[in-house]
Amino acid sequence: MGGFEGEGGKKQRRSKKPRTAQGVAFQEEIERGSQEFISTLQPPQPAPQDASRLTNHSQQQDFNNDTNHEHNYEGETVPINRQVQQLQDYLESEDHMLKKLLEEKHWEEVYDGMFSRFYECSAKTSDWGDPVEWNRDFKLPCRCTHTRTRPVVLIDIFTRKQEEVIFCDCQRDQMRLVQMGYIGGAPKFPRTAFSIRLLRLHHILWKRSGVTMSPFSKSIDEFLDAYNPLILVPNSSDGSDQSYHTREWRRTMSSAVDAYREMLRREKLIHERMLAMGPLDKLADKCPKCYGPLVNGKREDEPHCIVCMDGNFQHRRHLKASVEIPQLKQQSPSLFVEPQQVSDMERKLKQETQASADNVDDGTDRCTQQHTAADDVRTGKTWKECDNTGLFGMACRHNQILQLINIVQSGEKAHFPMTMINKLIEDTKEGEGYSKKLGFLYDIGCNIEKGIIRRNQFPEHLEFNLLRFGTSVFHAYVHQWSCQLRYNPRLNEGWGRDGTNLGFLVSFSQATAVCNQESPSANQTGAVHLLLARGKHIEQEKTKSSEILRQIELEFGHNLENLKGQWDRQRAIQLAVMETATEKEMLDQIEELVELEDKLREANRELHELRQTRRRRRTTVQSHRLEQIPETLTFIEAEIGSLVAELGSENFRNLPGASNAQSKALIKLKISKSKLYEAKVGVVEMQRKWDTGGSGTRVQARYKKQMNEKVRLLKNKWLAYDHRAQNYNSEFTLPTALETPTLEEVKSFGMEDAFWNMGPVSHPNEPWAIDLNIQKGISAYLTLIHCQDELNRISREARQAVKWAIQRDKKMEEIYTALNSENQETDVLTETQTRMANISSNHHFQKSVLQSIFQNSAKRHCRLWMSWNQKCRELLSWSNKYVIDQTDENSNLLEHWDSLIVKSQDMWEKLVKGESVIMEFGDQADHEEEEILDQEVLEHQGGEPEMLGTIN
Repeated sequence: MGGFEGEGGKKQRRSKKPRTAQGVAFQEEIERGSQEFISTLQPPQPAPQDASRLTNHSQQQDFNNDTNHEHNYEGETVPINRQVQQLQDYLESEDHMLKKLLEEKHWEEVYDGMFSRFYECSAKTSDWGDPVEWNRDFKLPCRCTHTRTRPVVLIDIFTRKQEEVIFCDCQRDQMRLVQMGYIGGAPKFPRTAFSIRLLRLHHILWKRSGVTMSPFSKSIDEFLDAYNPLILVPNSSDGSDQSYHTREWRRTMSSAVDAYREMLRREKLIHERMLAMGPLDKLADKCPKCYGPLVNGKREDEPHCIVCMDGNFQHRRHLKASVEIPQLKQQSPSLFVEPQQVSDMERKLKQETQASADNVDDGTDRCTQQHTAADDVRTGKTWKECDNTGLFGMACRHNQILQLINIVQSGEKAHFPMTMINKLIEDTKEGEGYSKKLGFLYDIGCNIEKGIIRRNQFPEHLEFNLLRFGTSVFHAYVHQWSCQLRYNPRLNEGWGRDGTNLGFLVSFSQATAVCNQESPSANQTGAVHLLLARGKHIEQEKTKSSEILRQIELEFGHNLENLKGQWDRQRAIQLAVMETATEKEMLDQIEELVELEDKLREANRELHELRQTRRRRRTTVQSHRLEQIPETLTFIEAEIGSLVAELGSENFRNLPGASNAQSKALIKLKISKSKLYEAKVGVVEMQRKWDTGGSGTRVQARYKKQMNEKVRLLKNKWLAYDHRAQNYNSEFTLPTALETPTLEEVKSFGMEDAFWNMGPVSHPNEPWAIDLNIQKGISAYLTLIHCQDELNRISREARQAVKWAIQRDKKMEEIYTALNSENQETDVLTETQTRMANISSNHHFQKSVLQSIFQNSAKRHCRLWMSWNQKCRELLSWSNKYVIDQTDENSNLLEHWDSLIVKSQDMWEKLVKGESVIMEFGDQADHEEEEILDQEVLEHQGGEPEMLGTIN
C-alpha cells in the first residue's frame, strides 16, 4: 500500500530522490513513459463527418457506464473517464441524433410487414419450436426480375455461419429473413441476423432473471465456439490486410431483440382486442384473485380489493445510460403510468391547493413529519448523475405489481399516490357508475385521506364511502396512537390479517427481476399454491388465538364478550381524547420542554464525568468541551425558563389530564417513554438493515457507525425515562409502581413486549390499560377476528380466480370456433366472428395471423391452469367452510374446474400435435423433496415480515 499523501492529521510522504546515475536515468525513463501514456489518453482530432464511417464505427462500440454514484456527495470531484466522455460527446452530437432518427423511421416502416409474416410463420413452426420446420424458407415464388444476393451472418442457438441470401424487390429484407426464421440487426440491408428461437430464449431469460444484453451475447458467442467458425471483421485501426478481430454482437442483437419485443407488444394489443378486454379485464389478467368475477359473501364495510403503494430509490437511471432524442417519441411500457397523467395530477393538485380557502399543505401534521413520503426534500442534487431516481409502485395484496411511476429527479411526492388512486378508480369503473369499494394502504394513508376530503376530490366515492385508507403496518409505529386507531390495519376490521401487501416494494431485494417480469396471470404459476399456504398459516394463527382466549376465560373469567367490550371502550376513550389545535400546540411545547430537560441532564452528567478526569489526561477535545458546557447549560436553562413562562400555569392547568402535579408528571413521563420507544425502534430497524446480506465492507462499516449512534441515543432516552419513572414512584403513592427496567433489559425487549404499553401512564384506572391479562385477551381477540376476515377473503379470492379461468376458457372456445369455422356469404356471423373479421380488415392481415396469436395465448393459459391444478381442488375443498352466502354456482365450481383441465390438456396436445408425457417419480422421497423445495420458494416469495408492533 502506498504511503499516505494529503491532509488529515498525517504528514505528506517525503519522496526520495535517486542519488546514483543509474537511478536518475531509471527515473527519467519512468517519467518519459508516463508522459507518453498520458498523451495517448488525449482525445483525438475530430474525424471527417462521414456518415458511413460513423455507422461502421458505432457498430463496434461497446461500453459500460458506472451507474453506482451512491457515494458521490455534494462537493466531490468525480473523475472524468476521457474515453467515456468522448463517446458521450459523439452520442449527443447532431449527426448521431439524425442517424438514430433515420434508423427508427426505417424500423417503423418494416414493422407492419414483419408482423404479418412473423405470425404466419409462427403458426407453421409452433412459434419456432419445431426442430425440423423452424428454419424452413417459407418464401413463396414471385415474378421479380431483379434480385440481389448479399452474405448474411446467421446466429442461432447451435450454429454460427454466413450464407448468401437472395433478396428481391417485392418485399423488404426483414420480411425475407423472418420467412427464414431470423430477424436482422438493422432495419435495411442487414448483414447480421439472429434466429427467432434464440431471441425467444433471451426474452424468457430476461423476464425471469433480468439478464442483460452484453453478458448474454458474449455467453452465446462463447457457447457457439464449440463447433462453429469464427466471425471476424477487419481491424480498422491497423493498415495491414491480415489484421482482424472477432465480431461483437451486442449492438446488432439489441436491435433484433427490440424488433422481437415490438412483435410481442403488437401481439398483446391484438390479443386484448380479440378478447374485447376492458380496463377491469386487464387488471384481472394481472391478478384474477383480486379482480376476477365477484363472489358473494363480502361485508359492506370491506373493500372489494386492497392495494398498497410505496416508493423505492434503489432503481436509478444514470444520465449517460442512454441518450434521449427529443424528436423520438418514447413508448411507455404498459406497466408504467403515462408521464402525462402524472403531470396532469401534479398540476391539478397545485391548482386546488392554491384555490383552497385554508391553503393547508398536505405535509404539515405530526404523522407526516415522521415520513419523507409526503413532501420529500430530496432533489436532483442528491442524485446529480441520475435522471430517473426511483420508482413508485402500486401492488395488490398478492404482491402483483399493478402500476409503476418513474420518479424523475425528485423525492416521493404527493401527486404520485394520487395518480395511482385516480387510475385504479377509473380502471375499476363498471359502466357509467362506480360500485367497487377500494382499499389503499400507504405510509401516510391518513394524510392522503385528509387531503382528498379537504380538496373534495372523488366526490361520488366520498358520498357513498367507496374509498378506504390505511397505513402500511411497516410504518404504523411512527403514527400517533389516535391515528393508528383509525388507520392501522391491525386495529381495524376489513383489512384481513395484517395488510402487509407490498413487502417487495419496501425492500426491493430482488427488484430488478420483479420489474422486468411481465405481470399477466400467465406468470402466476404459484398463485394458488401460495393462497393455500397462506390460508393454512392463518388457520393455525386462528387456532392459537382461540386457545389463548379459552385459557383466559378459564383462569380469569374474561370471556369473548367481555374482551370485546373492553376493546370497544378503549377505542371510544382514546378516540374521544382528540386534541384541538391549541392542545396540540401545547403538547408540542411540553414535548420540547421534555427534550430540553433531557439535554440539560445529559450536559450536567457529561460535565461531571469530564471533571472527574485528571487534567493531564484530558485530550484537547475534552478540554475544549469542558469550556463549552457551562455556556451550553446557561443557554438550555434560559430556553427552559422561556418555555415554562410561555406555557403558563393557567393553560397547562386546562390541558386534558393535567389537573394536578401527578397528572403533569404523567404527561412528561408518557412523552419520555414515547421517545424511548422511538429510539428502540431505530435500533431494531438498523439491526434489520445490518443483518441484510449482500453489502460490502464499507457499507457494513457505515452500518456499524450508525448502529453505535442509535444505541447511544437509546441509552440517553433510557436514562431520561428511568430518572422520571424513579422520581414518580418515590413522589406518589401508587397501587402498582411503574416499571424501571435496566438498559440491558430494554435492549432485550421485543417491540410487542408489555413494557411498551402506555396504559399505566395514560389511563391508570382503566382495566384495559393496566390488566395484563385483559391486554393479552384483547390482542388475541383482534387476531381472531382478523384471521376470520382473512380466511373469508381467501375463500372468495380462490373462487374469483377459478371463475375467471372458467370464463376465460369460454371466451377462448368462442374464438377458436370463430377462427376455424368456414362461413358462407349467407351465414349470419356471431359477435365473436364479426370481431375477428373486423380486426383482420382493420390491420390488413389474414386470418392465419389471428390463429397464430390464438395458439400462443391458448398455450399460456393451458400451462397456467395445469400448474394451478396441483393445489386448486385442495384449495376449493379446504376453503369451502369459510364461504359466506354459498350459491349453487359456487358449489359446482369443482365440476367446472375438472372439465377445464381436461379441455386444457386436449387443447395442448392438439396445438403441439403430440400427447402429454405422464412422468412418475422414482420414489416417494423424491416427490416429497420437490414439494418441500416448492414450498420454500413460495414462502420466500410471499413470507410474512416480522412485525414491529404498535404503541398506545
